[in-house]
Amino acid sequence: EFYDGKTKLYDLDSKNPNGSAPGMKKTATELIAYYKEWLTKYPLASIEDPFDQDDWEAYSQFLADVGQKTQVVGDDLLVTNPTRVKKATAAKACNALLLKVNQIGSVTEAIQAANMSFMAGWGVMVSHRSGETEDVFIADLAVGLAAGQIKTGAPCRSERLAKYNQLIRIEEELGSLATYAGLQFRQPLGAPKKVVVVGWGPVGHCAIEELLEKAKEPTTITILCDEPYAAYNRVKLTSFFQHRSPEKLAFAGELWCQEKNINLIFGAAESIDKGAKVVKYKTRKGESGSVTYDSLILTTGSKPFVPPLPGLDSKAAGICLYRTIDDCVAIIERAKATKKAAVIGGGLLGLEAAKALYDLGMEAHIVERSPHLMPVQVDTVGGALLKTKVEALGIKVHVGCNPIEVVVSNGEVTGLKVSENGSESILEVGLVCV
Repeated sequence: EFYDGKTKLYDLDSKNPNGSAPGMKKTATELIAYYKEWLTKYPLASIEDPFDQDDWEAYSQFLADVGQKTQVVGDDLLVTNPTRVKKATAAKACNALLLKVNQIGSVTEAIQAANMSFMAGWGVMVSHRSGETEDVFIADLAVGLAAGQIKTGAPCRSERLAKYNQLIRIEEELGSLATYAGLQFRQPLGAPKKVVVVGWGPVGHCAIEELLEKAKEPTTITILCDEPYAAYNRVKLTSFFQHRSPEKLAFAGELWCQEKNINLIFGAAESIDKGAKVVKYKTRKGESGSVTYDSLILTTGSKPFVPPLPGLDSKAAGICLYRTIDDCVAIIERAKATKKAAVIGGGLLGLEAAKALYDLGMEAHIVERSPHLMPVQVDTVGGALLKTKVEALGIKVHVGCNPIEVVVSNGEVTGLKVSENGSESILEVGLVCV
């Protein structure tokens, strides 16, 4: 109310009918210094909305200066809105939420904002608002959330006393189970445990779901995901060639993370300092960062086996793996430049890859060293039957065939040299899939 958006000044004497006294109009930097003088002179534990609701820079600077000892509460800054809570968390703008249910409009969103705040290690102050009645719900909400703080005014009117009386009734009902937060009012349940999960594949996603379901203490979860996609079902990867939609493969997404108060970072872990409990990472945009942890879970999965063939380790156009969505995208793009492809390996993934290539309108070859397809899963008779079925689709199958070299010319794959039935030959293909 005392901020002038035109001059970018805070007028501490704005209510003076005779005009502001000299020195009472301050920049954000000057106001920060002014507040810090107060905090030096007086034992102020909490300060609410010290700046204009959109002066994010001032909030961030103030919190950096005083946040260790002082609670900085966001009311107009946050408006109990999960979106603004997320922004404030990223900007390190405050360290407590003033929770007003009728400010955001629903109990669900209010609880979501509270949980996001808890996960960030913030305090939560459940608050009344103008137009209050003798309804006591916010007293129950404050206890149910273990907020540790309630703001419902001086005990001088019935709509305020009603909340305090309800707190007394709750304490009587809980008996010895009731705990007075006291000096721990900002984090009555203790600081949240920080869990970092490196890798967001199917296993990582299952681990996170287990954490969310079974964690018995406040827990913050940070995901470091190297791929640019949310966790997805790799078993159904082949279906991507039909629908071309990562969302149709996804177990969850960014919205799910937001709803679960999970910090999602699309980036690769580069180093782990087990002594300091710090993971350093680099985002896909090239930005470096770090995150601390109490517990670290590595779910990075396995690397695809790439046989040591000459030419296969080059960066020639037309060499494709078959493991991720990006691999599928690369195959689709390469299929626009060539109509012949070879798949090294006649196991389950190899057969799926060959079918995908065939569906892309390519002439597909399967090259398998063993005398029959899927040698780990089926016997010789079953492998022979499978070969008949696959060839009936129009896919060429080469069993007992050893790949020797990927032929590369002018930076592009032009063939796959193989040894089959005692003689060497070159399959003229423009794509080799492993």
